Amino acid sequence: MTGSNQQSLLIIDDQIENLRVLSGLLKRHYRIQAATSGEEALKLVLAAPLPDLILLDVMMPDLDGYQVCERLKAELRTRDIPVIFLTARTHPEDETRGFAAGAADYVAKPIHPPLLLARIRAQLALAEQLRRTRHALDVSESDRQRLWDRQRALLAISRIALRELTLPQYLSEILDILGAVPWLAIEPRGMLFLVNRHQELILVASQGIVKEQCRQCARIASGRGACGQALSQRRILFFPSLHHLDDQYLTGSDDGGCYNLPLVEGEQIYGLLALRLPLGHNPDTDELEFMTDIAQTLASLIRRRLAEETLRNGARKSITTHSLPG
Repeated sequence: MTGSNQQSLLIIDDQIENLRVLSGLLKRHYRIQAATSGEEALKLVLAAPLPDLILLDVMMPDLDGYQVCERLKAELRTRDIPVIFLTARTHPEDETRGFAAGAADYVAKPIHPPLLLARIRAQLALAEQLRRTRHALDVSESDRQRLWDRQRALLAISRIALRELTLPQYLSEILDILGAVPWLAIEPRGMLFLVNRHQELILVASQGIVKEQCRQCARIASGRGACGQALSQRRILFFPSLHHLDDQYLTGSDDGGCYNLPLVEGEQIYGLLALRLPLGHNPDTDELEFMTDIAQTLASLIRRRLAEETLRNGARKSITTHSLPG
């Protein structure tokens, strides 16, 4: 693809064989630069056009991966480059230290090529989305703060996908992240749906929603109700008051507004996120753009989660098959 060929990766690893294997895997998709030490990598970044993404080994002599990442994030010119750590150290404290240093993602060794490619694509897409958002805003102080809030929330949402959470836990984390955005009037209530092969919405998680409404919303056909309309139209719908809607799926719901965010990536739709708002809320253009960013980020993360589950299921099936007696 032309778009992928225009993007460049910097791979940093002190083991020549690791660089050879990774370069061989990725050179068909991206332009590759390589460095065998942290010092060499920092000099390379300053002397050459910036890479679009960095793959960074953690365990290296002299400067380790954490130190390299911290120095990259301390520089205005390089702080927005996404860094993915490649490491055999997968203890929670190691991941916590990596994220504190500024890492965007972790990929455990030994490397699984389809998983690595999926993680790279996801981080490049998020970085491009953040760049577009940054360029679209004015440079006033309030706009800069809003941009920072948006970036921080989107990065936080992308990072929770790295943890082994259930879908209800995943929804709860998302609502907490959005609730912490000071200018965003999202209530700690919502529903998460996935789309089945019949293009129906299946409720997989809810928080703060009455049982009667959850029962009504367990399965929603495309085009039916507020959520089904957003699904069929493949666009974000905002409703200032739920009681003004003639919607059987809102039985038992109290009044208030809502966003229905279809999770679409390309031609594929993966689900829908329904968020509750105070009655009478009036969103501005910036908030609507942020909802679009959230929907795009979640769609990418759900696609990645489903792909990883497929890979894991395939691996388990392969192990089971090979362990069967002849």
